[in-house]
Amino acid sequence: MQAVVKTPHIEINIKGNISKQLLTLLKKEYGKKLRFTGQEDNELMNVFETDWYKKVKSETSPGDNMKIYREIHGMTQEALGRILGNIPRQHISNMERGIRAISVNTAKKLSKIFKVPLEKFIHFGFNTPRLAAHPVIPAKAGIQKKSKLDAGSSLA
Repeated sequence: MQAVVKTPHIEINIKGNISKQLLTLLKKEYGKKLRFTGQEDNELMNVFETDWYKKVKSETSPGDNMKIYREIHGMTQEALGRILGNIPRQHISNMERGIRAISVNTAKKLSKIFKVPLEKFIHFGFNTPRLAAHPVIPAKAGIQKKSKLDAGSSLA
């Protein structure tokens, strides 16, 4: 367990087993300013390396990100639609729910508005359940049409 006290001039960190007598004294002296942190297992971990984070990230669609950032910025669907160039509220709703794909142009605008990477609003996979019927293929995905020569025919 760890006890932390922060005041304008004092910061006390005590790690390990803290006696009841010391806890009582700290509570009496600092009252509500006293804050306890930690558990018996104080091992720190990088959340970005956990299976939980990787699973949540893989299941988060561009539309989910659009809704998350819109709500963080306190915008309604209607307000975001106006900022994006008078896109109807229903279109915004459909993009958030994965019914309508987010165009690259709209993704660029969202990236600038919310100051986050463009990739947050672009769909790169084909197996996302909500967008499987309407996949968006980025222009730089490296997908090329096969020519007749590639298909097995020859010039002779």
